[in-house]
Amino acid sequence: MVVVGAGMGGLVLAHGLAANGIEVRVHERDARAADTGGYRLHLGPDACAALRHAVPAAVYQAVVASSAGAAGFRQFSMFDHRLRLLTSLATEPGENLLIGRVALRSLLADSLPTTTRFSSEFTTFSRSGKQITAHFADGTADDCDLLVGADGVRSRVVRQLAGRRLARALPERGFAGQAEWDDVASGMPEELLSGPAFVIGPDGVAMFLSAHDPSSSDIDPVAVGAPAQPATVLWGVISHDDVDVDAVARWAPWVRVLLDRTPAGAVTRFPFHAVDPAADLTPWQAGRVTALGDAVHAMPPTGGQGAGTAIRDAWLLASSLAAADVDTIPLAVRDYQRGMADYAAAAVRESLQPLRWRRAVSSPVGFGAVRVAAAVSSAVRALRRAAPSTAGR
Repeated sequence: MVVVGAGMGGLVLAHGLAANGIEVRVHERDARAADTGGYRLHLGPDACAALRHAVPAAVYQAVVASSAGAAGFRQFSMFDHRLRLLTSLATEPGENLLIGRVALRSLLADSLPTTTRFSSEFTTFSRSGKQITAHFADGTADDCDLLVGADGVRSRVVRQLAGRRLARALPERGFAGQAEWDDVASGMPEELLSGPAFVIGPDGVAMFLSAHDPSSSDIDPVAVGAPAQPATVLWGVISHDDVDVDAVARWAPWVRVLLDRTPAGAVTRFPFHAVDPAADLTPWQAGRVTALGDAVHAMPPTGGQGAGTAIRDAWLLASSLAAADVDTIPLAVRDYQRGMADYAAAAVRESLQPLRWRRAVSSPVGFGAVRVAAAVSSAVRALRRAAPSTAGR
């Protein structure tokens, strides 16, 4: 079998197939695993369970050792642009992992007990009976019984399968970066020590904040052969159009510190894409070519669901194929596509919700409501702090 794309979904699929004795080859256009964008990924309980099943125990231990500890993901907070707390919500119970994108991809690629061909750019596929042939930009080809596109939102596999791209560009744009923890720890909102936060600002601009400290993991990375990861504070700005740093630098003073101490080379700009969660995510007949991850259910990063959903796809597809033979591969693919549709559509909806919040408060009236909520919340917290001093009278 051939997998196009060595992202999280493609690599986990290759692990799962190899564990079941299925020959698999991975083709990736990047020159190496570390050549990837993005910063930090969230894997929820379902994704953690899928990953634990798909990879060897030693690899999973290395992943956990490279992740931030569970204490850093106990709640999700919302602030206004002055960093006044609006609300905090408990996170989903169960195992959650917060891990750097480069760290996870490298661990999965380096431990893969099969062939990964880097600098291999997929162009198209052809069919001949039960055989699929993947063609690459350097003129080479690879024959297989099943071709899986794990090649992202601009998937060439899906473009050929569906005759179009499934995802649409959203009106939002983003830019993100990260600063070293020690450079910005002073004045950091204490709520970030317990989990990420969403900041609602004026003019429809919002910000995501998250403190990331892998040293808080319960497992020593050196003991399991995992690379040590630095502690950082990650941030991402969401707006209706491309904006510069000044759009948020006039918010709370600590926000200015965070931006000023983020190296220019650590800032990335990116568009947002999403599929319609009410549409058919795989609008083709189940057969010997399919896809997973962002290729079929692209979603904005605002829900922290993309990588975890791709990993769930990978394990579901590997499990479906484990009991299949050459003749029943299309049936296994059909089962995978049906099972994936339910949870993937839900993940897309959840990831779109923060963008709806941003749009709801983009008007003066909407943002005025946020300011009132911030004032009320501040007053309630002040009363709660005062309560212990008067309770004994």
